[in-house]
Amino acid sequence: MRRKLGKQYEEKYTKNAIQLAEMLKNQPTNPKEIVLKYTEFVARFGPFPQMDPYARKLNYFQKTFLDIYFILTMLFLISALSIFLIFRCICDYKKVKTD
Repeated sequence: MRRKLGKQYEEKYTKNAIQLAEMLKNQPTNPKEIVLKYTEFVARFGPFPQMDPYARKLNYFQKTFLDIYFILTMLFLISALSIFLIFRCICDYKKVKTD
């Protein structure tokens, strides 16, 4: 039983691999030509500022998301402190009521 299933999977993967190879062979655009085209463009006109990734302009804190982590940490701490103070007030209120 396992051998039959193994052969079915093997046939399925073989069929998919052949289909993928055919798709790659018959791409509408050749990746090598695209790289060559853009390389020639840059060589001819120089650096292209619009193609410069925006991430290169970010500072260290923005690249590593430290600003977001800081804000989330502060929100968590403020929420935790608020909940703690609310429970503390409730417990103190109950203690005063019972005395």
